[in-house]
Amino acid sequence: MNHSSLVALVSLGLSLSCSPAERSVRSEARAITIDGEFDDWEGLEPVALDSKGESQTEELDLGSLWIANDQEALYLRFETGRETIWQNEARQLAGNDLRIYLDTDINASTGTRFGVLGVDYEIHLGSRFALWHDADDTVTMSLNEVGLTVGPTHSSHEFEIRIPYHSLLGGSQAKGIMLHPRFKLSIMDASGGDLLPDKGALSCELDGERVPPPAPLSLLRRDPQDIRVLSHNIQYNGPIDQPEPFRRYLKALQPDVINFQEVWVWNAEETRNFVANTLKTASWHVAKVEDCVTVSRWPIRESAAVDGNLVCLINLPDERSSADLIVFNAHTPCCGHNEGRDYEHDHLAATLRDLLNGEGPFAVESGDGVLLTGDFNMVGFVRQLSSIRDGDIYDNGVFGSDFQPDRLAGSLIVAPLRHTHSRAVYSWRNDSEYYPPGRLDFILYGSSQLRIKNNFTLYTMDIPDDELEEHGLHKQDSLVSDHLVLVADFEPH
Repeated sequence: MNHSSLVALVSLGLSLSCSPAERSVRSEARAITIDGEFDDWEGLEPVALDSKGESQTEELDLGSLWIANDQEALYLRFETGRETIWQNEARQLAGNDLRIYLDTDINASTGTRFGVLGVDYEIHLGSRFALWHDADDTVTMSLNEVGLTVGPTHSSHEFEIRIPYHSLLGGSQAKGIMLHPRFKLSIMDASGGDLLPDKGALSCELDGERVPPPAPLSLLRRDPQDIRVLSHNIQYNGPIDQPEPFRRYLKALQPDVINFQEVWVWNAEETRNFVANTLKTASWHVAKVEDCVTVSRWPIRESAAVDGNLVCLINLPDERSSADLIVFNAHTPCCGHNEGRDYEHDHLAATLRDLLNGEGPFAVESGDGVLLTGDFNMVGFVRQLSSIRDGDIYDNGVFGSDFQPDRLAGSLIVAPLRHTHSRAVYSWRNDSEYYPPGRLDFILYGSSQLRIKNNFTLYTMDIPDDELEEHGLHKQDSLVSDHLVLVADFEPH
């Protein structure tokens, strides 16, 4: 059932009875991008303001809650009161036992009882599963089956969540549960006992106004002189096991600088040959450290290892720029390896500082552009992003003083990298996992030397068939790896 049909049900006599423990609120139609930035929530008032200092433990202290929707999904934004890694269980570092309870049919006699709610559907964030309570059974689903997206993927004091309407059917429309245009909601920290709202539940009404879709992003450069950078974690054997999807996207995108991660089987020259044979030009240059390979149309003047990561100085042609390009290609430790990620992110940051100060592994000029790209596995603490983006080094005792990664502007800029045909920004997706899609990969740049132009994350599953055919792509090409292809065009200035 589409959103307009849901809203039309109100006129057929659906009513909402509010007990004294319930408060009626209205969602607002908004274009929300789940990127953990929150600027698209600006001007929207919270629907609940939870009391501070309620938690009697070191668990969460829930704060404000905002609600928005479009014709496809419900969006929640809420504060946790402390630094939280949302996808970690309560017993894990900075984890949680946050639960979202939804009475989707506003009927206290259906589902399972929680306070004033007849809960049809509950989402356990830290434990990464959902429960659907129908008339006969309770069905357990992964958050991928729910269709959930959460941002940011790294730690934060607040989060935004996208819950597509179809997920609120318990994964099966045939079993008859649907999200009414009015529903009830409560959020609980099951570890500390804090509730949002403080008592009872929120009775929510969806806004039926249609939100326009985002304008599609072109796969083409805006200017043929722009420098196109591509980053992709190829998932180990990628081009060896399934070469054609890689060939298709390289031909369609025509990058100038390529940063591959997880190139474990091929050596540097084999990787260079794959690119050169695909793009039918011989003038490609290559550097490799462990699984990180950088392939460039232009000479790689210098390169160095930073743990298992790579930094190169690429000699740009004079017609493009009088300066060169400092390019980091990173694949930092995965998953729960926070200590290793802390170390490597600090080391990357310190290496950039030393390069800018003339003390690095090779000499650079003051006007050279700065790029950090790759799979940073940002599922841990936000300090790991702050280290490389802001120069806020976590372990100053080992890696020295903080600094400005962009000599003039301070912090580096995180490229938006929106999907070409949706508002999504996630860069990792594996539907067979319990983890839902996340933003693990980044392109960061210094805006003092580089102006970003067209930039996007390639997700072919969302691209219309006629456009795929125009660019020689196939619908399934993005499934060749669990990471998506990142592309950003730059103009030196």
